[in-house]
Amino acid sequence: MKLGQIEGVVRTEAGFFQGREVTLVHFASDRISLEELARKASQAGVADMLYLEPASGPQQTANLAVPLGKPLDQTYRVAPASGQKKQIAGTPFAGLRLTPDQATKVNAFARANPDRALERLTPLQREQFRKTK
Repeated sequence: MKLGQIEGVVRTEAGFFQGREVTLVHFASDRISLEELARKASQAGVADMLYLEPASGPQQTANLAVPLGKPLDQTYRVAPASGQKKQIAGTPFAGLRLTPDQATKVNAFARANPDRALERLTPLQREQFRKTK
C-alpha cells in the first residue's frame, strides 16, 4: 500500500525471494529515480533491502538508502492472488475489474483516501463503483 502511494510507482506485485516476502516495484524512471524511490520507501518503513532485476540495466546504486541484495533470479515467486492488493478487499473497489496499474494505485488509497483512489478509475468504473456503494 505505502509503495503504491509514492509518486512515480506504476505497479507493485507481492512475491517471495530468498525466503522473504518482497514487493516487485515497477516505476517510471522519468518521474522518480531509483535512489529517490529507495529513500521514500525507507522513510515509509517498507524497505530494508533492494533486489534489482538483472534486466533492469545499469542503475545508480552508490547512494541508496537501503542495502542492495543479490539480483532477482528464477527463484522469485509471485504471491497468490489472496496476497495481492489487500487494501481493496472488503471495499466497493473489490468488485471492479482493474488493470494492474490501476489496482496498485487504488490499493494504495482505497482506505486512506478513497477520493484519490476514485481518480484512477475510468468513468464506467466510477459508475459501477457508485452502484456497489
